[in-house]
Amino acid sequence: MKFYTKDATGAEIKDVVRCLVEGCGRDDDPISWDTLPASSGFTMKISRDDKGDMHLEDILTDGKSVEDEKIYSFCYVDVSGHTLLERAYNYDMSKHGGVHMYKAEADIREGEKYDGYIAHTTNVAQQWIKYFSDGGRLAAPEAYIQKS
Repeated sequence: MKFYTKDATGAEIKDVVRCLVEGCGRDDDPISWDTLPASSGFTMKISRDDKGDMHLEDILTDGKSVEDEKIYSFCYVDVSGHTLLERAYNYDMSKHGGVHMYKAEADIREGEKYDGYIAHTTNVAQQWIKYFSDGGRLAAPEAYIQKS
């Protein structure tokens, strides 16, 4: 299991989360009302239309909409290797000059950047232990999905 970090704009984060919520236009998008992604540190506002398709309406942090131009620290755990990066990156290829960033699992290296995301190959539990031992604290719990 790997995780990736990036200082990203609110617009970039919306693109990644939109891909997870709405799908990335592939036949194997595993998206359903009951299998939406878990998140921490922000709330996803999601609606479903008459056809059953989901739509990301907004992303909130501290009760306020994420600002498109503001920079946020973003982290995700990718249990399937490169799947999220590949799908999010290809969500709108035109924004990335048509370059395909796919890397084989074995080619992803600790600390290297992939489209601005820094790969971390160390155990996620070890990272949490370090975070807390360095004085980190969890924010108060909040709902991570608002369905409408």
